[in-house]
Amino acid sequence: MLREVASCIPACCQYAEWCYKQETPLYGVHGKILSSTGIQQGDVLGPALYAAAQHSILVGLKALEPDWVVGFLDDTNVCGKLDVLERPLQLLAFTLISLNAS
Repeated sequence: MLREVASCIPACCQYAEWCYKQETPLYGVHGKILSSTGIQQGDVLGPALYAAAQHSILVGLKALEPDWVVGFLDDTNVCGKLDVLERPLQLLAFTLISLNAS
């Protein structure tokens, strides 16, 4: 996410690094756990940071030439003929699997 923020919205890069470069301790009744993935709930820039992180995925999907690609918050829509959609959907699945593995 930090790489995408630096690319898409460089004015927020320093803020994003300060907030997300290190794990954040979360405290609850059972002690402390470390939050090491994802954008923090309640972050006022959360939607913008998420959009920046999703931007390169949407650009990659659009390059495969489906009829329509749009992302809004955590929704991604890809429309087109079934034979054209196979490659964009494979790219999306591969990208999401890769993100979960890292």
